Amino acid sequence: MRKKLILAAIIFFLPYYFGLVNAGFYTPSWTKPGVYFTYAALTNSTENGIPTSIGGGTLFLLYNDSGTLVSVHYYGNCTVTFRFLDIKDNMIPVIIDIYGQNVLVVYSGHITYFWNNSDVVNTSVHGSEKEVELRKLELRGFYFINLTNGNVYDSAGRLYGKTMLWYEPRIKEGDLLFRNIGGQKVNVFKIETLNTTIATFYRSFKPPVVNIITSPFSVALSSNLHASGKSVVYYDPSTRFLLAYLGFSWSDFQAAGFPMLGGFSTYTPKHSKGFFPSGLVLLNTNAGLSTKKIQYSQHLSPLLYMYIGVSVGGIILFILRGWKK
Repeated sequence: MRKKLILAAIIFFLPYYFGLVNAGFYTPSWTKPGVYFTYAALTNSTENGIPTSIGGGTLFLLYNDSGTLVSVHYYGNCTVTFRFLDIKDNMIPVIIDIYGQNVLVVYSGHITYFWNNSDVVNTSVHGSEKEVELRKLELRGFYFINLTNGNVYDSAGRLYGKTMLWYEPRIKEGDLLFRNIGGQKVNVFKIETLNTTIATFYRSFKPPVVNIITSPFSVALSSNLHASGKSVVYYDPSTRFLLAYLGFSWSDFQAAGFPMLGGFSTYTPKHSKGFFPSGLVLLNTNAGLSTKKIQYSQHLSPLLYMYIGVSVGGIILFILRGWKK
């Protein structure tokens, strides 16, 4: 009997010894300093030889510039990179780097210019609003994740909700994910296990794939700048990677200074097998796997329209000034 108990104890603690399970059974083993994940919103069209989305943008966001919200719309290819820094006291700092081409910035009042003057193509004024057209723009945000529970905090220590950067196997319907700007609770509305292969720009992921849909919520900042609907995320449960994000807000973005952020890809991986989820889609990572990327094909994803229209059962409405050129 004693030998059986010792054997059972060894089997139980082996995963901890080999780093397969951490003390909180929450953080993936690849959550280490220097690890990064890059997600992309890519367009399948060009204008004067420059990748440019026709009729709509590839990425939209609100940027908090010292308390003033600035609307930023990308029309060219865009990337969003999350990079982990040094861990201290179970907290890991995360840098978000956003880069894209063919950009429109809309703001009111006085702000600190966060772009290079050499990238300015044109400026105009429409009533109280100013518009700046840029060739390219890079933005950076910063926040913290508590590795014991996945809670997200800004640099001032304010709590925003749970991170979306990895899959949590204990998550269940009804769990609180985050709150919108007005304090509305955003919960897990539905969790689906999909028996389908998911294609990303990085590589394809075989089933099962987990799809998590939020409860309906809205982000309203003015009569002509608001969004409502649901946010959707896709995970590979074996690696716990976030594969794609389709929505307009999450706690990671809020804590980094972006109260609203969402993207749409119209590129489809050329030789991909399976379902391509659009939105912001995994492009590259160094989290322990090969970083070889799939080549792209300039073919419009037929599922893009389904996602824009219904967002897996939840309509997303975007009324954003400057969204259409």
